Amino acid sequence: MSKQEIFEGFVLFVPFDKHSKSEHLAPVLLCEQGVVYKLSKPEDNPFMHESIQPFHGKYCRVEGEPAVENSSIIISKIEEIPDPIINAWHSNKDTSSDDVTIS
Repeated sequence: MSKQEIFEGFVLFVPFDKHSKSEHLAPVLLCEQGVVYKLSKPEDNPFMHESIQPFHGKYCRVEGEPAVENSSIIISKIEEIPDPIINAWHSNKDTSSDDVTIS
């Protein structure tokens, strides 16, 4: 039985196999401290990733089975969640800096 884990990060499509006949864009999950996992869904075309495309550039929670040997995740569930970076910036915004005058 597979072990499902939960990961959070930004889903991005990046070039793979550049300058070869199999060059294509493929999804990765960029997690904390720069950890990157390749993403796949068994029912998707491995060169199109139709079900992952809508999540490009979004912060997501991904549930799936990790494959340590090739740093990939086989996705069983993916959903967009609030971006913690934007939330942190908004909550820490120093409004007093808006009144700074440069002479």
